[in-house]
Amino acid sequence: MSTKEKLKKMGEKMKEKEADHMVVTQLDDVALLLNIRGTDVCFSPFAFAFAIVNAPTDQGGSVTVDVFLNEAKLTKEARDDLSPFCTFHAYESMTSHLRHLVSKQGGASVKGGSKHIPEKEGMKKREKRTRRIWLDPVTSNAGLTQIVKNAVNSTSGKRESGSMDEEGDKDDGSFSVEMVEGMLPIVDLKLNKTEAELNAIQEGHRYDGAALFRFFHWLEKQVEAGVELDEVDAAEKELEFRREHPAFFSLSFDTISGSGEKGAIIHYKPEKKSAAKIEKGKIYLNDSGAQYIIGATTDTTRTWAFQEPTPHQKTCCTLVLKAHVGLAKQVFPAGVFARQFDTLSRSVMWNAGIDFQHGVGHGVGSFANVHEALENFIISLRPSRQEVGVKKNLVVTIEPGYYEGEGEDAFGCRHENVMVVREAKEDEGVLKRIRTATGAKKKENLSFVPVTLVPFNRLLIDVSLMTEDEIAYIDAYHQRVYEEISPLLSNEKEVLDALVRHTRPLRAV
Repeated sequence: MSTKEKLKKMGEKMKEKEADHMVVTQLDDVALLLNIRGTDVCFSPFAFAFAIVNAPTDQGGSVTVDVFLNEAKLTKEARDDLSPFCTFHAYESMTSHLRHLVSKQGGASVKGGSKHIPEKEGMKKREKRTRRIWLDPVTSNAGLTQIVKNAVNSTSGKRESGSMDEEGDKDDGSFSVEMVEGMLPIVDLKLNKTEAELNAIQEGHRYDGAALFRFFHWLEKQVEAGVELDEVDAAEKELEFRREHPAFFSLSFDTISGSGEKGAIIHYKPEKKSAAKIEKGKIYLNDSGAQYIIGATTDTTRTWAFQEPTPHQKTCCTLVLKAHVGLAKQVFPAGVFARQFDTLSRSVMWNAGIDFQHGVGHGVGSFANVHEALENFIISLRPSRQEVGVKKNLVVTIEPGYYEGEGEDAFGCRHENVMVVREAKEDEGVLKRIRTATGAKKKENLSFVPVTLVPFNRLLIDVSLMTEDEIAYIDAYHQRVYEEISPLLSNEKEVLDALVRHTRPLRAV
C-alpha cells in the first residue's frame, strides 16, 4: 500500500474522531506509515523518527505529515516519494514543535467538523477554538504525552484564568486543547497485512527455510563427525548460511542457541566464554530470525536431537508438538481474542501435568519488529493492554515449549512456526456439514496457515502419542516444506537427499 493510500486512511479515521493532529512516536508506526526503513536500531530496520499527521486544512485538501528525523539519512528516492505530503524537521525539534502546536499560536481548527481553518479566520468565525490531538498514552512517548496533557489542563478551566500555555502565552479563554485518547489507526496496518506484504513474508520464509535446513544438516554432520563446537560457533555458522542470500538484511533478534540445560533457559544468549558444547547426547534448541529487505521478518524455533533421546525427553517434545498442532489446525470465528488460543494450545500439556512459563505466540511484522503490536495482540494467559479481535491476514507465531533445567538429561524444547490467519476452507473441521444440517448462515471462520518452512526433528516425535489428524497435519506440512524449499537446494544433492529423509511421512521407514 502506498504512503498516499495510507495517509488517506489516516485522514478518514481522524475525521471520525474529529482529530486535527495525530502524534506518532513509535518507530515502527512511523516506518509503516511512511514506508521507510533505516539502520538506527539493532535487529529492527527503523530510523529514529517522530511524526505528526495533520488533517486537511480545507475542504477537499490532503493529509500532511510533519516528520522529525535526521534528514541527512534520507535517500533521494525517499525524499522524492515523501515530499508531496511531508515536511521534514530535525529530530530534536519534535518537542518544541508539539509545544507550539498545542499553544494558542499554533495551527488551529474549528472543533466539531472536517473543515480546518487558519487561526485568524477561526477567530472571526468562532469565539472559542478547540484543537484536538490524537495520541495513544499506552504506547506514546511519556514526555510528549505530558505536553499535551498540560495543554489540556491549562486551557480547560482546571487552571486559573490568565495561566500560561506551553509557550508562555496567557490563556484568555478563547482557545482550548482536547486529547483524543486511544489506539492509533496505524495498528490496523500491522494487524491486517496486505497481499503484497504476505507474499513477501512467504518468499522470505522460503529463503530462510532453505538456509536453516542447510544449517541443521551441517550441524548434524559436525556432531556425527565429533567436531568440537559450541553454541556460539553454531549461531555464527547459521548466520553465514542466511547471509548467502542477497535479500538478507540482518538478524531479527539475538539468536537463542542452547545445548542441554542451556536450552531450558527461555531467553538465552550464549557468550563465548561460557558457551556449552553441542554434543551428540544433548538436545539442542535454536530460536532465531532474520530480516529480508524484500519485506519479510522471520522467527523460527526448532529443537534438534542428534541421537535417540530418552523416552521422557521424546514424550515431552511430542506433547509440545501436539500443543503446537492442536492450535495450528484450529478453526475459529473471526473476532475471538488471542488469549483464548493460549488454553487451546496448553490443554494437552496440562492434561499431562506439564506447562511452560511464556506466551504461546505474538504478532510478527513485515520487515519490521519481530514482536509486533504486543499492546494489541499476544497469545498469552495475560491479555494485551489494548486487546483486539483476531482478523484475517494477521501474522502470528505459535510456539509452545517445555523446559527442564536440572539433571544430566536437562533440556529445552520449543516448536515455533510463523502463521498467517486466513479464511477457513469449507472442508476444514465440520463447518460445511453443520451448516447443511442446521441451515445456519455462513460466518467468517478463520484458520492458521504456516509460512515457516523448516521440518521438525523426527527423533523427537513419538508417533504412538499422536492422533491420526495430528500425523496427517505434520505429513502435509513436511510435504509442503519439501515442495517450497527443495528448488532452492537443487544444486546441493547431499542437502536435498537429507531434506527428503526429514520430510518423508512420519510412519515411513
